[in-house]
Amino acid sequence: MKAHLHEKEYVKCFVILDFILSNLSIFSRLHLLLQNMSKNTGLAAHLLVHNNVLAEFSACNTNMSNGSRSCVVLADAESDLDFMNMNKAFRVLHSSSNPLLISLGNGKFYHRDDQGPCLDTGAYAAALKFAVEDAGRRCEHLVFGKPEKTFFMSAVEDLGLTKEQVVMIGDDIYGDVDGAQKAGIRGIQVRTGKWRPEWEKHPTITPTLIVDNLLDAVSRILDRQQKTKN
Repeated sequence: MKAHLHEKEYVKCFVILDFILSNLSIFSRLHLLLQNMSKNTGLAAHLLVHNNVLAEFSACNTNMSNGSRSCVVLADAESDLDFMNMNKAFRVLHSSSNPLLISLGNGKFYHRDDQGPCLDTGAYAAALKFAVEDAGRRCEHLVFGKPEKTFFMSAVEDLGLTKEQVVMIGDDIYGDVDGAQKAGIRGIQVRTGKWRPEWEKHPTITPTLIVDNLLDAVSRILDRQQKTKN
């Protein structure tokens, strides 16, 4: 799920696939971040996010001269992640005595049907951290989204379930499967999207299941539930 989409846009995508749900059915990392920032009024944010969601940050403090701790909020801003904007973000962090980088997710890459593999937020976050951290100076990096355990557990809590009742189905063995399993949630790997054949025999990550697609995953889950009932 990309961070430049509103919940209502996610719903539209699912409706096209004949799912019946509402905005309340979507738990997004953007929503989690905005909740957190509304409580933390001591931050002044430099925003490097997609224009589609810029208005969502209207209540956030962006005044860098009011004495608040400055931070950079980084998301999948796509074409806006150019040299000029990345350099502006770097300068905010570089000039801070206590640099803080907040990113929506920490993925290495994602897959687009029209373009193939694309750099994800984590790659840009790593570049900023690399440039800022020098001579023992540390850049604090907070991640809202996968693969953070807090993100998975916040979603489980929002569902009103236990982690044993939840299954993560995804195409990313790191952000989806490994992230979920480290939170105590079963992780199913699908052979679609960004999936890579070499993940079949990953040396350190073993998915609960590896299936061809979402339909295959759901069918196996339902079959297992039926067998358990019988």
